[in-house]
Amino acid sequence: GEPERTRQGFFQSSARPRALPARFRYREALEQIEGHLQNGDGAHLRLAIIEADKLLDDTLKMRGCDGETVAARLDNLEGGGISSASKQLLGEARRLRNRIVHESEFIVKPEHVKAALRAYRRALNDLGIEWGSEFI
Repeated sequence: GEPERTRQGFFQSSARPRALPARFRYREALEQIEGHLQNGDGAHLRLAIIEADKLLDDTLKMRGCDGETVAARLDNLEGGGISSASKQLLGEARRLRNRIVHESEFIVKPEHVKAALRAYRRALNDLGIEWGSEFI
């Protein structure tokens, strides 16, 4: 069909996306997440979580998962998706993400960020994104 304009101003086809794009497209995002983690200050730790969640969302969209939100797309994820153990850990990570986004005074602790990033890494690995990090 005709491409439709998204909020970000990009054009997106209404056709079903490929299963996953080439893995190299994720390398830059993963390096940015790890860079934020290495920096270690509060703002960078917050960004690491936000960017990991965005990468998860982009991956779900590329897999053709329907839904208005990440949670809805996770619920609609069909076979070959995320294990139930990964989903449980991811739920905790997403709660941390939501606190970061919605509570401006929320103080992030590095150990909580690392645990959340491990959950994102596990879920992304389940989805075929190879993320082997020595930082988390």
